[in-house]
Parts: sequence; structure tokens; C-alpha cells
Amino acid sequence: MKFTKLLIALVFLTSLCGAVAAQKPLQLDSKKELPVKPLGTFMRIKSNGEHAYGYDVELWKQGEKIYGLISAHDGLIGDPPTGLLENVRFDPKTKKFSFRAKLTLGMFFSKEYDNVPSRDVFEFEGTLTSARLAGTLSTTNELCPDKCPEKKKIDLPRSKDWSSMMSGFKTYAEWKADADETLKSLGPEW
Repeated sequence: MKFTKLLIALVFLTSLCGAVAAQKPLQLDSKKELPVKPLGTFMRIKSNGEHAYGYDVELWKQGEKIYGLISAHDGLIGDPPTGLLENVRFDPKTKKFSFRAKLTLGMFFSKEYDNVPSRDVFEFEGTLTSARLAGTLSTTNELCPDKCPEKKKIDLPRSKDWSSMMSGFKTYAEWKADADETLKSLGPEW
């Protein structure tokens, strides 16, 4: 009798697990995924016609989440090193904004390393408004963290022209695929 009840319970649980596995993933609400909309390109880049110097940060928003890319211009115009914004935090009340990004700004030489891609880390703390991104950008090369730190104040106004050319995306996956395509050629080499 106990064996029969155990067998029935086992058959019931097995069929229940199969039914649950066949269902679509649970959603916390019935809404579709929100689109990823451009917030803008914030930039300050100086150029002499051949060389460019400065930074640009492209930002997108999906609900309360912000995604983006930072590019560092320091040399010939075109194809600047670019990094994906990570650990993005934004407080809409205080406008405090921070992020971290990995880049490769060039080749690195030292006693320990000979012509290897740099491992640059950018950390930003400041404010983000609809008109500008301003604060402190700290940069470090992970290959020499004690010897290479640098801090600078940056003030990047929102560019109406560049912001108008930004694309929106239906989903985060679409945005990430586009960002990954950019990072294939311009992203960090580590």
C-alpha cells in the first residue's frame, strides 16, 4: 500500500515537473520589455583637424536602468578606444551618477611588460542632467595601479547634433548586440 502511494506520488510529481518545464518563463508582470531609448551623447572633444582630444559618453535608458559607452579621444581622429559602462548608478532626485568602464588606450611598456595592451579602468563620479555630465574621472592602468592613477574634472555638455543621431532599441538584447559590435573593434583588449 505504501509502495503504491509512493509510486502514484512519483508519477504525479514527474508529470507536474514536465508541465512546468514546458511553460514559458514566469514574468513578474504582464508588460512587454520596455524599449531602450537614447538619453544623449555628452561630449567635449577638441580637434586640430587631424587629432582629437577629449571624451564622449553615449547614454540610453530602459525604465530606471541606464546603459552606455565611453570613448576616449587622444590622437588621430577616428575610432577612439571605447568601453562599456558597468556598475552604473543614478539617483534621479540628486542627479548623482557614477560608472566604471574598461578600455585599452594603447600599448604599455614597463620592466614587467613589453608592448602589451594597456588595461585602463575609468571610474566616474558626478552628476547627470538633461544638459550635461560633469564630475571626476579617475583613470588607472591595471598593469601599474600604484604608479599610473590620474584624476581629472570633466564637464561634458549634451550634444544636440550627436544625440539626434542615436538609435533606440526595442529590447536590451538589441542594444547589447549593437554595443558588442562597436566593442569588437574599439573595446578593451583584456
